[in-house]
Amino acid sequence: YNKVIVMKKKRVILFPENETISLEKEHKCQNELLEIQPGKIYRIGQPSNRYFEYIHPVIEPRQMSVKEFDDFKQIEGMVITVISILSMADGNRIAILRNYDNTPFIGAIEQIFANVDMSITSGEIMATKTI
Repeated sequence: YNKVIVMKKKRVILFPENETISLEKEHKCQNELLEIQPGKIYRIGQPSNRYFEYIHPVIEPRQMSVKEFDDFKQIEGMVITVISILSMADGNRIAILRNYDNTPFIGAIEQIFANVDMSITSGEIMATKTI
């Protein structure tokens, strides 16, 4: 008589107030972001690491000093416009970004460059609803 009874537990909901967020809405928002087009407006999110990994002041990422990285973190939260998207030989798509109000980002940096796919998935570029 070795009868095993398997009972299924219900999933514990740790934060019930967050359960109202629909995954479908999040997925739809993410799909809208994947369609980055010139002329659209976005917001720069938080760095995906200690510093921005996929947004750079130059098209070819290079070694920057710690001070330059710290200064570049000031772009967080800025509203940006996509000027153009470049398709690179390695298959990456690079977006050329400009400040929404056409002022320089930091010092004389008027445009910055972002790896489209990686900056979206990491949250470094986000959709903006209000300006």
